[in-house]
Amino acid sequence: MIKIDRTSTPCPEPLRSKGEQDLERLRSADPATLKGKDFRRTIYGSPPVKTALWEMQHRKCCYCEQELERKHSDVEHFRPKAEVVRADGAKEPGYWWLAYRFDNVYFGCRVCNDNKGSRFPLRAGARALQPEEDPRTVFEDALLIDPGFDDPEQHLTFVWLPGRGYVIVPLDQSDRGRATQEILDLDRDDLARSRQQYYVKILEPLLERFARAQEKGDQEAKAEIRRQAHSLAAADNRFALLARVALRAILEAT
Repeated sequence: MIKIDRTSTPCPEPLRSKGEQDLERLRSADPATLKGKDFRRTIYGSPPVKTALWEMQHRKCCYCEQELERKHSDVEHFRPKAEVVRADGAKEPGYWWLAYRFDNVYFGCRVCNDNKGSRFPLRAGARALQPEEDPRTVFEDALLIDPGFDDPEQHLTFVWLPGRGYVIVPLDQSDRGRATQEILDLDRDDLARSRQQYYVKILEPLLERFARAQEKGDQEAKAEIRRQAHSLAAADNRFALLARVALRAILEAT
């Protein structure tokens, strides 16, 4: 997971017009009775919204960074729209007033979306947002990392474990990193295998080439390898956080 730049992507028209219109209908409903079907997927999951999210996120899941096909991917509400499950398992009405807010939706893979579901834990004793409150102006001490507004690299990193390769872990015992990793299952077997294959096929050979170039003192080769490393660590490449950690020796080399 890396930070997603939302600043250059405008809110898609369906959310601005139809979303605001439908919000008036939701305001008259009892929040405790709202279900997922009461929110119009034809608005928040419309083609313009999907296209905007897919391009903004460089065709990757906002959580696990696996590449996505636009037509087979889900629009994910960061703050759940219909029902919320807190850290203790208690269920509460969802953040219905944020259902059509562009800054509350992402593109997520099916597995991450299913794992997250309606779970949205807060730090113990934290005050939950009240209806109509804006999470950009009213603080809510959420444990899940919001990749569009938080910096995941302050909470998550990778460590090398013999026999397993790089494994994602909370950075400096971050409780937000731990909660995000556990809820999304960011070290699940299939994902860990994909990352390990990416490391062996793409990242490890680059590290080996860099070591040989250093040994020979080949400055031209080192410069080209550094350029490739920076490209792999850029936001538009999959598993960018893994690349930033694994290639640190190259990226920080002078």
